[in-house]
Amino acid sequence: MRLLNTTTLKLTEFTRDKGFGKIRLCCQQAKRDTLKWACVDTCCIDKTSSAELSEAIISMYKW
Repeated sequence: MRLLNTTTLKLTEFTRDKGFGKIRLCCQQAKRDTLKWACVDTCCIDKTSSAELSEAIISMYKW
């Protein structure tokens, strides 16, 4: 996965760690932001449903 650094505007490539690290960090940040819920694409989007996947992609683009 590649992410854009918001400060340097450089792309950085990250290797996958079976997704758990991403989920853990997302939940930790959500708790710090006093949120009860979080959505992580690796586990919260049913990729076998083209309608759900399409809706998720459009929602992420809007954000």
